[in-house]
Amino acid sequence: MSWAKPLTTACVVLLNVRGADGACLADAIPSASRIWAKDDSGDDLPIGLFEGQWDSAYLFTTFVQILIEEVLGYHTILSEEDGISGASAHFALAGCLNWNSAQSNEDRKCDLNETRMHVVVDGWMSNWPSEAAYIAKYPHLVPEDLGSMGYDGVEGIYVTHDIMSEAYESEGLALNFYLSYNQTHHDAKQYFDGIANVNSSRLQWCNNTNLFNRDHMENYLRWTGDSEGLVQMEDGRHVAKCLNGLFWLSPACRADASSCIPVLTAGSGWAHRDIMQ
Repeated sequence: MSWAKPLTTACVVLLNVRGADGACLADAIPSASRIWAKDDSGDDLPIGLFEGQWDSAYLFTTFVQILIEEVLGYHTILSEEDGISGASAHFALAGCLNWNSAQSNEDRKCDLNETRMHVVVDGWMSNWPSEAAYIAKYPHLVPEDLGSMGYDGVEGIYVTHDIMSEAYESEGLALNFYLSYNQTHHDAKQYFDGIANVNSSRLQWCNNTNLFNRDHMENYLRWTGDSEGLVQMEDGRHVAKCLNGLFWLSPACRADASSCIPVLTAGSGWAHRDIMQ
């Protein structure tokens, strides 16, 4: 959503210029008059707002923070580390300390008595059913789904309009149709850079992403049988076998990586399970 970041910036500007204490709403409850929630020991506790590291999450978290502080009159706090995927929200709201771990669910540092994060919006949490099932072992901290925020979201990989237009104008090749990538009949690769053209300094190492997530890679092996795309570690777990520690190659690309089109994703490996298959 290209509009989300400018809108968030605009709201921050409003927060900076409206009211003596930076309030956004004209009739805001002032900071000095706001109240605290209480933790299990009865100590003061701000309402914890957990953010995903994408524009729409920043935007709507800002809106919710304004409403909780200035309309409901509670103190709030934002998560110190943003969530790198929808899965992170499951663990943050359940009180886990290492909510962004890409290694395994057991590495999330859960099993606490209470949480400091209480609310997430634009969370995309339904995309992570196995993580939700894992959290169910802590019934006193399982996040409650309060329903839709009132809008639908669509996610997927995409090809830029300029590239699609070039291929279509040159030879009538429709790059928004999956059969156009069949190498037996077409050479779609000519319209894309190869992995040698990717600025590797902007990439995460595979071992810092879900490509090293034990649960995800065991599922990949079970579903595909592609043992050549994985490496078995000394502790028995399987992780992705990455070229130069940065690129996982599909079976069709392993003989000649230069013949393939790079697919770039974000965070800890958004949609990596779909892309790998």
